[in-house]
Amino acid sequence: MSSYHLGENTVDDYLDEIEQFQPDYIDGYPSSISYCAQRALETNRDIRIPAAFPTAETLREEDRELIEEGFSTQVYNQYGSTESAALITECPNGNWHVNPEIGIVEVLDEDGEPVTEGEIGELVLTGLNNKAMPLIRYRIGDMARGPPRYEACDCGWNTPVIEEIIGREDEVVITADGRRIPMLSYNVFKYAEGIEESQIVQESVDEFVLRIVPGDGYTDDQADLVTEKLKDRVGEDISVEVKLLDEIPKTSSGKFRAVISKV
Repeated sequence: MSSYHLGENTVDDYLDEIEQFQPDYIDGYPSSISYCAQRALETNRDIRIPAAFPTAETLREEDRELIEEGFSTQVYNQYGSTESAALITECPNGNWHVNPEIGIVEVLDEDGEPVTEGEIGELVLTGLNNKAMPLIRYRIGDMARGPPRYEACDCGWNTPVIEEIIGREDEVVITADGRRIPMLSYNVFKYAEGIEESQIVQESVDEFVLRIVPGDGYTDDQADLVTEKLKDRVGEDISVEVKLLDEIPKTSSGKFRAVISKV
């Protein structure tokens, strides 16, 4: 089912197909799955899907909760690459398990050395299944926390575990004092009301734009609130511009990005 054609005029048709097909699981962009889940709740549909595997976008906590409620499901976040160089899946315990049969996963620092526990580094992938053009130590541009490590997991899946998948390097905000802040959008907007969609754009280390699609109950106070939360996280000296939009544009591949850093 196409994410490109999903919208208010087609979402009910998508839900009809899902309801008729009765899938064992659903996978796709988190923004697309949560959009369908929201509509299912609004129309009181009883659609139950045993598992959901959101991938390709950073999964926001509010989208996880919406998907689980809308489809009475369990969400297992998943990381993969178009080049099939890696597959990393969240287990029921919340651990990120590397699928070693797909590829070798490393997390390296700026000097190309393995990161230490708790440290953020770049994902470097070596795919094992592409017979046409092998990708060896492919720097894909995504970030993770901690090196892959073997440890016993109660889920029974004894494969290397990564502490956290953070996402695209250009979705991590860089502050003037050198801090790297992942998942900023959730922490900035989680207290706001009346906001249908939101996006943070970092133009420079001290210049930010907050893009907001206002919904029912939105007031200017909400803009002040999210500006305050952003400054709490990044620094009081940053400049913040709030832009109200009818829609936040997606990427050419149909993905929604909660944070864009141009630094």
